[in-house]
Amino acid sequence: MTGHRLVEHLRAHDRHGAWRAVVLAEEPRPAYNRVALSSYLEGRSAADLTLADRAFLTDPLVELRTAAPVTGIDRRARTVTTADGTVTRYDALVLATGSRPFVPPVPGRDLPGCFVYRTFDDLDALREAAREGLPGVVVGGGPARPGGRQRAAAARRPPPRRGTRAASDAGAARRRGSTCAHPARHRSRTAGALRHRRP
Repeated sequence: MTGHRLVEHLRAHDRHGAWRAVVLAEEPRPAYNRVALSSYLEGRSAADLTLADRAFLTDPLVELRTAAPVTGIDRRARTVTTADGTVTRYDALVLATGSRPFVPPVPGRDLPGCFVYRTFDDLDALREAAREGLPGVVVGGGPARPGGRQRAAAARRPPPRRGTRAASDAGAARRRGSTCAHPARHRSRTAGALRHRRP
């Protein structure tokens, strides 16, 4: 989200088009409103929460590379390397690293049915594993993100009835299984926004 907002501001204030922005995103989708993920369990679709609109995605001065986590930075050569080996040169580098879920070091944290709560994929896995009538446990919930009580409420609440697959899938959120969800806390990760000066 931070990298996306940065590029939006860059483009809004760069009136002469002096900069070209390259965004290297770890996830396989454009930026989305991670803070509102609980609403995804209530029936909103991934498209509803996406921050990148058509104007952003078709901007000739913005290049978005998804599923491209950064694995190395060479400050002397001014290059960034991604997991597939692609090397990209830069004039100015911004690290908008986001966070990783913090999982308490307790026994059982790696067992089936224990999930983190940070991405669409996390929530899809939670829905898939949930079973109606079985209890669920939510561990954590910080002040900067929807708390555990809100997450549990989202899982219990009947989804709105719509004729879309997303709304249909949301019904699984009511089937609470033997699961636990952990919130994200700030941990460094390699993904960010990269800015290039145009030739």
